[in-house]
Amino acid sequence: MQLKKSLIKTTAIVTTKHCLICGRLIKPQTIYANYKVCASCYRRLPFIYQRTKIDDVKCLAIYEYSGLIKEMLLSLKVRGDIELAKAFLTPIKAYLISEYQGYQIIPIPSQIKQDQRRGFNHVVEIFKVLKLPIKNILIKNKDWKQSDQSFKNRSKIRNILSLKGKINVHSKILLVDDILTTGETMLAAIKLLQNLGVKKIAVLVVARRC
Repeated sequence: MQLKKSLIKTTAIVTTKHCLICGRLIKPQTIYANYKVCASCYRRLPFIYQRTKIDDVKCLAIYEYSGLIKEMLLSLKVRGDIELAKAFLTPIKAYLISEYQGYQIIPIPSQIKQDQRRGFNHVVEIFKVLKLPIKNILIKNKDWKQSDQSFKNRSKIRNILSLKGKINVHSKILLVDDILTTGETMLAAIKLLQNLGVKKIAVLVVARRC
């Protein structure tokens, strides 16, 4: 898979004065300096702020899975450009921290082999910028890639997900993932937590396929 390297720079050139996405210098004393994303890249981010519900649980998708966001996720997941992880949420970090104050993050698990290959879990790295506690306690019982499954088989994820370790059922849980497609994986995680007695659950995803 080939990515447009001219659009997304590697971590080697990125400093606090440079755009996390393209590497260009950001003008000081502008809102983009706080975003750590230049004006040009910011305008290309496909914001949708889509609010929906998954089994009566509130879900917020920040971007449409297209254009620059699609390129960024591929660069992060395939090329392992870990510095790029900070670019997804930093432009709206203040809003998200206010919205989810007091929540504990639980990421949807990715494939272990992919995490081992790149050396990190890309979802965890993306959501670290929110400075919320992260408990990586959801696991898949077997090697299962949801995007490889037929529409009929995707509901079987409910038998694949399980919990390792304990969870405080009185905690406010924020389930997070990079891409929301059918919502079956997220629904399975919600049901798992609800069956354990968790009452307060919200969902936040980077992007949604529209």
